[in-house]
Amino acid sequence: MMHSMTQSESWAAIRRGILLPIISRKFLILLACLVLCSAVCEVVIKHENRQTFVRLQQLMQTQSILVRHREHLLLDRGRLLAQHRLSQVARDRLGMVLPRSNAVIRVR
Repeated sequence: MMHSMTQSESWAAIRRGILLPIISRKFLILLACLVLCSAVCEVVIKHENRQTFVRLQQLMQTQSILVRHREHLLLDRGRLLAQHRLSQVARDRLGMVLPRSNAVIRVR
C-alpha cells in the first residue's frame, strides 16, 4: 500500500531538505570560528605564562640579592650594637667615662 503525503508533510520534507544543509553549513562555520578562537586564546595564554615565568625568575633573583643585603645589614648592626654595648658596660660596671676634650693631651 502506498502512502501518499499530505501537503503539510511535503512542505516539512522540503524545509528539512533545504534547511538542514544550511544549518549544517552555519554550524560548521561557527564550529570552525570557535576552534580558531580557542587556538588563538591558547597561544596568547602560553605567551603570557612565559612572560610571567620570566618575571618570576627576575623577582626571585632580586629577592636573593635583597636577602644577602639584609644579612650584611644585620651583621653591621650587630657590630655597631656590640661597640655600643661595650661602651655601656665600660661606663656602668667599670665606671669609665670619656675624657673631656680639654683633658686630652695629644702626643706627636
